[in-house]
Amino acid sequence: QTCALPISVDAFRPVIPRKRRVWFERRLGRLRRAAGEARDLDVLAGRLSTNGVGVARRRLMEMLAKQRHDSRSPIRVQLDTLLESGWSARVDRLLADLRIRRPRSRFCSFARRRFKPMVASFFKRADRDRLGEDDIHALRIAGKKLRYALEIFGTVFPARDRIQCEQSLERLQNKLGECTDRASAAERFDRLSHDAEAGPARDMLVALRDDEIERSVRARRIFSTWWNPGRRRSLRRRLRRTLRRSA
Repeated sequence: QTCALPISVDAFRPVIPRKRRVWFERRLGRLRRAAGEARDLDVLAGRLSTNGVGVARRRLMEMLAKQRHDSRSPIRVQLDTLLESGWSARVDRLLADLRIRRPRSRFCSFARRRFKPMVASFFKRADRDRLGEDDIHALRIAGKKLRYALEIFGTVFPARDRIQCEQSLERLQNKLGECTDRASAAERFDRLSHDAEAGPARDMLVALRDDEIERSVRARRIFSTWWNPGRRRSLRRRLRRTLRRSA
């Protein structure tokens, strides 16, 4: 869970000593970036598994196979670096420190104070009728932070309300993911088409890029219709109710 870990650190930002927090943020950020590259290539390979035939397709799959293989190396490097720097002991010290600083009696109020501005930040991005490509990406990140925060502070919220909110946010993430994955694929195909090794796959890459651009635009249009004011109000009410009912 390369996304959940940095969000967890951020959720407890006010009570983690700065030096320790920066250490975790930097290491986890490097790991998340390395894993993100590998994930994007895996998604792209999955999209191509049934596209194209002949020499061009074989060449393209060879290029992707090499890139996917190479993308694993930075992940292993970052994991080895974490382990060598005493990751387990550092996590144990962090958790022990949090238990001392935030006993259960104060954790509930802390969780409510941290979660409320997260909801406000999310809707600052969500309450827009026109969302461009950058807006979609930012909203997906904000939604992901909110969903993981619900899990992190899960014991504070009533289970039924929390699960309903998580399900709503997960549906939102899936819709947004269709938009961002299409845009990412188009960008990747464009880069690959300019690669010196593209050879006979170049025309196919250009066609795939154009197709993903078209699908990305269509996905954003579908999302804008789905993410209507009524749906936004419903999620807002659900999150506010969850906060009111928190332990």
